[in-house]
Amino acid sequence: MSKLVVLKEGDKMRLIVQNKPQTALECLAIDDALRQMRISDEIPDTVFLWRPTKFIYVLKNASVDHVNRQYAEDCGYPVMRSATIVGKEDSLVIVGDMWNLITSIKPTLDKKEHIYNYGQGAWIYIINKLGLKLEAKGNDLVVLGTDRKLSGFACDTSYPKSIFMNCFLSEKLPKNVDLNKLFILQQSKFKDKSVNSAEERVTSIEKEINTTLSQEWLEGALVEYFSTIGVTLEKTDFTQKEKEFAKKLEAKHLSEEWIVYGREKPDFS
Repeated sequence: MSKLVVLKEGDKMRLIVQNKPQTALECLAIDDALRQMRISDEIPDTVFLWRPTKFIYVLKNASVDHVNRQYAEDCGYPVMRSATIVGKEDSLVIVGDMWNLITSIKPTLDKKEHIYNYGQGAWIYIINKLGLKLEAKGNDLVVLGTDRKLSGFACDTSYPKSIFMNCFLSEKLPKNVDLNKLFILQQSKFKDKSVNSAEERVTSIEKEINTTLSQEWLEGALVEYFSTIGVTLEKTDFTQKEKEFAKKLEAKHLSEEWIVYGREKPDFS
């Protein structure tokens, strides 16, 4: 993980907080809109803290073959594809009962070099305040000394236009879901790990320390963290223009071609 660095004094970003779960479609559309509109300089640097609804978040280049889609939907988790974040072929997240931190910012030299400050750094700081120690292993945050995953971090860097980061934090484990049945993973996924299945791999704040997070506490801790890296967060809301643009993107995210192939009009020839 990059060494913590204080950015230039007076650096400001807007903070948007939403604790009301939206539909999976709305989740993916606003995710898409935040990245695109920052690239085109239509919005300022943005930190978005929110609690999404239940769905399976398939990364942009991942394969839906790694999820039991019928079982997922039977459990109330529609399968949807990200338009923003690239990972591995089997990079999928079961979303719900968690918080999500999105940062969409324009790079400066400091921001580019110390990119992990804006996702992993925030969660490590916040969870450490609860007395639970985490460590970064690749793009994951795991309980210190284990391979129990509490958070996944993914990043799109469209230099020089934007850095877009998406970092989920598991608050509770999903109820009545067999993770080993849900995810179709090769055993090589767990190579060199102390866990051997998705069920063993995924953990939560509640499971580890028997607590959950209030919005007020979490929001305050996030503001406090960003102040340690020289950033002032100013709370606001989405503009009407952002809402309208996100709405226009919904059709893409409903497309079966998009969900399966990651393209709106795939070439089947």
